[in-house]
Amino acid sequence: MAKYLIYKITFPNTKVYVGLTSKELEVRKKQHLRSADQPKSHSKLPVHKAISKHKDSITWEIIEDNITSRKKALKKEISYIKALNSSNRKFGYNATKGGGGVRMNQQTKQKLKSSLKTYFINPLSREKVSVAHGGKPFYAISVASGLVLAEHNTQAEAAKVYNVLQAAISSCLRGKIHCVGDIAFRFNPILEPKPRKKSNPNRGLLSTRQMTRWSRQIEVYDLNGNLLHTFNNVKTCAQILNIEAFGISRVLCGQRKKYKNMIFKAQDPAQPIVYLVCGASGSGKSWVCNQLAQHMQYVNYDQTPKKIAREALKKATKPSLYDPPVGISTFIKYNKDDLDIKLLIILGDFITVKDQLVKRGGKVTTGLYRRWKRMNVLKKRAIFSGSSSEVLNYLKQTCKITIKSETK
Repeated sequence: MAKYLIYKITFPNTKVYVGLTSKELEVRKKQHLRSADQPKSHSKLPVHKAISKHKDSITWEIIEDNITSRKKALKKEISYIKALNSSNRKFGYNATKGGGGVRMNQQTKQKLKSSLKTYFINPLSREKVSVAHGGKPFYAISVASGLVLAEHNTQAEAAKVYNVLQAAISSCLRGKIHCVGDIAFRFNPILEPKPRKKSNPNRGLLSTRQMTRWSRQIEVYDLNGNLLHTFNNVKTCAQILNIEAFGISRVLCGQRKKYKNMIFKAQDPAQPIVYLVCGASGSGKSWVCNQLAQHMQYVNYDQTPKKIAREALKKATKPSLYDPPVGISTFIKYNKDDLDIKLLIILGDFITVKDQLVKRGGKVTTGLYRRWKRMNVLKKRAIFSGSSSEVLNYLKQTCKITIKSETK
């Protein structure tokens, strides 16, 4: 629950200001000082003008604190303002009698609205307000030649002349964009060249996360190239040498040449080979995997949760088979750093695939054709694509496996 406090500001001319806040006094004090430092063209409350004038000789004090209810705090603020008569300009700087300010009725709002409308009909009045709010002339400059096309006083005028959005001109003047089409808008008549994007010096290098998450053998050398130590991973190296793992990783990534007068090199471990056997439902990918299950490590997508499957593939000591029906590109993207992934696509005629699915007792859904079409797109990224029998023969030849052929 928020707690409120009533504070008082006393000025050298004995005038006071009473305020209410739910923040600490120091925080509210900084807000007052920030508002007082605004440019003179901005409208200010009497208290902010007084703070700007007597900034160094003001006293701040808490009258009452630990008020739990906002209603009680507002009532107390009104009573303190009334007691100190700080809403009277002779004795204080409170603009209202407290209690959350002044609330206008509907009739007063309507009068104010109509008076503002009649005031802004006059172009001279609009120009006067524009200048009062910091408006100043600006230039339209050709980007191709760098020559000044015209000088404008208002953004609305320039927007009509060049048939562009006023918001785009404003963004250009504030430096958010370089130009609007082939025209640049500047307060300065000289057009500066378009800034070039800075190239990333670490582009193409492995990230710190990629370097440290592998179980890599780390070799430590001195500056003369003599081998000092060998460790199983970055963490062990940092603990034994009593240095930061982040510094070692930066050397391994190529961001630094040395760290603590030592050079670190990493030996990449052999990544587990994973054959992704992919195809639409009914294409025969499960049949291919079951044929090779005794000779290779088969991780069944339907029977194994994703996290467990990923860990099993990483820890595999021999080539693995994995048959995800969907999310193939995502799997390759997030596991290509840890696994040597080889994509195999089982293709076939859509009618044949559909018939095989029906024979197995599967349901033909609207997504079947979409998956079959997706496999035809993915075959560009595959190391081999063909029918289920051709994929099986390819795996037998590649992994040097001899098995008895079975019918589907």
